[in-house]
Order: sequence, then C-alpha cells, then structure tokens
Amino acid sequence: MNRADKFMPQYWGDYHRDTRHLATIEHGAYLLLIGHYWTSASPLPKDEDRLRQITGLSRKEWQKHGGTLLAFFIDTPGGWRHKRIDRELEEARKRYEKRAAAGQKGNSTRWSDRNATFETTPPASQSDRNATNKNIAMRSQCGSQPQP
Repeated sequence: MNRADKFMPQYWGDYHRDTRHLATIEHGAYLLLIGHYWTSASPLPKDEDRLRQITGLSRKEWQKHGGTLLAFFIDTPGGWRHKRIDRELEEARKRYEKRAAAGQKGNSTRWSDRNATFETTPPASQSDRNATNKNIAMRSQCGSQPQP
C-alpha cells in the first residue's frame, strides 16, 4: 500500500484534549500538516519552506507558530514523525491487506467455479453454451447454487 485509505479516523476527544492551547491559525495549520502526513503516508519533510507551503503560513506566521506546531511531531533523520498518525497508518495498511486478500480469495473462488463448469460439462451445441453462460451469470448475480 503506497497511500493511505481515503478514510482517516479523527478522534475529536483526543484532538481537543491535546490541542486546547492552540490559536485558531494553529489549528488550521496543524490539520493541514496531519492531512499531508496522512495522504502522503510518510513523515513530514524537514524543510521549513516546504512545511510553510503545506500549512499556507507566511514566513512571519511560521516563525511565530512553527515551534508550537512541530511540538506535536518527533524530529527524526527521515522527517517529522507523528506517533498517532503512524499507528493509524499501520491500521489502515492492515485493513487494506485484509480486504485485498479477501478480494483475491473471492475472485479465485468465483473464477475457479466458472472454469470448473466449463471444463467438466462441455455443452453439445451453441445454444447449450449460451444457456450455460446465462446460468452462470444468473448464479453469480443471484448468489444461487445450481439445481441438480
């Protein structure tokens, strides 16, 4: 998974508990940093000009509010990390892998059933083939099993 799911959980109780001290401009900038982190599925860049671009803050505003904003992140050699977002990204990755595996299993079952039908009961004529194809289509759409 290169990118996070489109859905990102937002725990408002946790957010308000941790950010009550922020000015309105800092809330907006912080949410933009969180959004960038989530959609890129990677730590924030260490380049302050890039961080300013992400937040939309001017140089003067960044000088005033940047320290407060970066206090929510951990400075690492690979960029500014956020423990909660990293944890949520890992959960999103697990959800993605679980859905992908279920989809592959479903496709495998679906297509192996269709191939078995064609391989084990070859129709004698074109009209029989058409009837078999319609039967398979009906079963897959309705979820019903073939009658003996």
